[in-house]
Amino acid sequence: MTNVFHPTALNEASQTAFYHALKLTLATRGKLNILHITEGGEDVSFNHFPGIRDTLVKWSLIEAGSEKSIVSTLGIDARKVIGTKGDPVGASVNYLDKHPAEFVVLATSQNQGLASLFSGSADEHAVDLVVMPTQGRHGFLDALRGSTTEQVMRELHCPLLAVPCSTT
Repeated sequence: MTNVFHPTALNEASQTAFYHALKLTLATRGKLNILHITEGGEDVSFNHFPGIRDTLVKWSLIEAGSEKSIVSTLGIDARKVIGTKGDPVGASVNYLDKHPAEFVVLATSQNQGLASLFSGSADEHAVDLVVMPTQGRHGFLDALRGSTTEQVMRELHCPLLAVPCSTT
């Protein structure tokens, strides 16, 4: 079974990445692991996560109001995990150590050092493909050093699929 890993910040960019992670999971009849690490006093429940069944209804793959068990009839499995108070990048790497994935689908924000840390983890776990939404360059520094997606792409030793993220 193919494992797809999607760390989420529960924001719009992460929602876009989730759609791609779910589509990839469906295409490979795999297992989707969604991880969110809480920060500070953040109160998060599984209701804050992207809705797998809601999305499958939108895509006309299941009927509205279907039970959770219907998801497995599509040949996929899904797990949502909430980690408490930690560095999201480090927690994602630790999660991958325990639950290796063939595909990692993530959204990024401007985060120094993300490219090196993430590419090292991708190499260590022999990731086949990284899928990231991109919002392009923002400001003067991005024009000089490249967007976060460009920085990650330069460091990776596997293909990266950059998906334009809606800005509306």
